Amino acid sequence: MTVIEQERVDHEGETQVRIDCPQRIDLRRLTKPKGRMASVVRVMPGDGDNRLPLPAVSIAQLLLRPYYATIRVDGAFGAQTRAAVMAFQVRTHRRVTGMLGQDDWAILCDRSTVTIGSRGNAVRAVQLLLNHRLPIGRQLVVDGVFGTGTSMTVKDVQRAAGLQPTGLVDRATYAALLHA
Repeated sequence: MTVIEQERVDHEGETQVRIDCPQRIDLRRLTKPKGRMASVVRVMPGDGDNRLPLPAVSIAQLLLRPYYATIRVDGAFGAQTRAAVMAFQVRTHRRVTGMLGQDDWAILCDRSTVTIGSRGNAVRAVQLLLNHRLPIGRQLVVDGVFGTGTSMTVKDVQRAAGLQPTGLVDRATYAALLHA
């Protein structure tokens, strides 16, 4: 498997790393998250799911729906997604940049905690992330319903990441799922 890592420094002096990985990541290779969202993919205008190591733009679009209800989930970070990110940043009293950084992901994930019985866009986002890690043929139906299949798969990811297998998708579990 070929992995291409590109590093650059943004306007704030922060180092950004983008890893292009053409294959799915094996659950056994997950590492324990450090409790923060530092390893999450940053998404910005011009990005698309096809250019990132995981469907981060679609995930962001689903998690941004409470802040911008008309956002289309198309996997492309265009003008509508940028407007949704900016609306989210204004409503959460963040610096308005129009791109999702590590702190923005942390807030989105904190406000999108789901568990068995949950329904909606946050569950769809979790199911998309889980499917990205599952082999074809074992993938979940992305229906927005957090049932037993989703719960069991979440617990598998939590175990593989060294987390307590609770089935609750909180910030630490999102970090494990979003780890690029």
